[in-house]
Amino acid sequence: MKVSLLLFTSIISSFILFMFHLFKWELLKTFTLLLMPIIWLAVYGFFILIYIIAIARILKKKERLPFYLQSLVLLLILIIPFEQILIDLYFAINKSQRAEVVSMIQNETMTTSSEAKVHLPNKYTHLSSDDGSIEIEEQNGEYSLLFYTYKGIQDDFNGYIFSPNDKKPSNYSFGGDLKEIQRIEENWFYVVSY
Repeated sequence: MKVSLLLFTSIISSFILFMFHLFKWELLKTFTLLLMPIIWLAVYGFFILIYIIAIARILKKKERLPFYLQSLVLLLILIIPFEQILIDLYFAINKSQRAEVVSMIQNETMTTSSEAKVHLPNKYTHLSSDDGSIEIEEQNGEYSLLFYTYKGIQDDFNGYIFSPNDKKPSNYSFGGDLKEIQRIEENWFYVVSY
């Protein structure tokens, strides 16, 4: 069976768009916030261009499969909660190592580089996207910790907060303006500040 150029490009554009949604955080870490709009435009632009061509071809009654394929991928992207899946996945993958860091901070076996910041040992630097550093906030002798998943400029960040007493972080925790606070499990919250 011969595969048409349109079908081939629709498969490629659909695959790229799907992978873009799966690896959005890793791309953001790699290419920074300044380059992401360009990548976003390229990925979506390519997909939309091929989708428009597929619509034109279906109107001429030539090929239906590229249109159906891209429609399915578009529907999946709209239905599947990629963001929530990634939040839960990244938390689960590194949960035990984050717990080790929390234990070291609570037992004071890890030294801080400043009052509010701790640079993690090499073994743990992958746990926080801020060059392997975490933020610490003390309240009434207890330490809350912020592990970044994304660190932008000033108060623009996402991350996991460990709260020792399972208390929901305030909207202004860690110098941010927390717009989203989601409880993941006991003592752990996912936050977004912008």
